[in-house]
Amino acid sequence: MYTSIRTVALPGGLQGDLQWSRDELGTLWRLYPQGGGLHLAHAYTAVHGDLLRLNDLHVKATALVPYAHPFWGRLGRRETVALRGLGLGSLLLREIQQEARRRGLRGVTGTFTPERPGDAPRLRAFYTRHGFTLTGTDLRWVPGA
Repeated sequence: MYTSIRTVALPGGLQGDLQWSRDELGTLWRLYPQGGGLHLAHAYTAVHGDLLRLNDLHVKATALVPYAHPFWGRLGRRETVALRGLGLGSLLLREIQQEARRRGLRGVTGTFTPERPGDAPRLRAFYTRHGFTLTGTDLRWVPGA
């Protein structure tokens, strides 16, 4: 298993560190605010036959980040920011799609399980925007389909 890190630009002028650990069976991604802190989002996939199985993709609702105002930021003040709708899930989903291609797999599969029933329409639209088909609770993405 090995771990890699790359800095990514996040909306609102934030910077993040995308870390991933990969072995022959799967990959775990975590997105942290640059400078440390608890992870903002994570995803986990596992190789399942000729597909990459999406076992988990989660973006936290909010995070505590260094205060944007330079004066308060220097004093170590932190503020709560909303994370959903900023593109963090899209960033992770693109990474997952690239991982399937990198491994030479046929595509990505998963189970559609929103945390709350009210989230289903928004999440259905999210996966559809990224080229996934949704049949019942089955998610599937095949490149070029």
